Amino acid sequence: MKKQYKFLLLFMICALLCMGCFKASNIEIVSQSIGIKIPESINIAYEDSHGGFLGDGETVAIIEFDESTGEEIQSEILNNKDWYNLPLSENLNLIMYGGKKNNMNYAFNLAEKLEMPVIENGYYFFFNRHSDRISRKDDSNIFDQHSFNFTIAVYDIDTQTLYYLEFDT
Repeated sequence: MKKQYKFLLLFMICALLCMGCFKASNIEIVSQSIGIKIPESINIAYEDSHGGFLGDGETVAIIEFDESTGEEIQSEILNNKDWYNLPLSENLNLIMYGGKKNNMNYAFNLAEKLEMPVIENGYYFFFNRHSDRISRKDDSNIFDQHSFNFTIAVYDIDTQTLYYLEFDT
């Protein structure tokens, strides 16, 4: 009997070690999520607070590139149909910066979590993962959903900075 427990314990340790070996890097996670290949960055700040039973939380990443790498990123974005020219849609702007619409105040201000200024020159990516969505790219009914489950990324051409947010409530 003890031999079986030792084998089971050894198997569990090996499985945990293997899972750690195959974990994707932060850059790979962001890259796969937004559909562009991200080369090595100058600087990356990454934080993930997801956890608990329902997996609520936020993944926040700020990736700064040098000028030549920034041009590569811009080229990747231009060749990807899931990225759009700024400005953000009205709903996404309310989520990111807050504001008022139809006599209702929206105080989400998620841009503050990203330390993201108002960006005028760049591109954005939006992916709605909520089950009540109209489509993955459409944010028109985002305020009608009972929770938020989306990914948004904004690329600032002027500073060659990518801001990434995965938001789950």
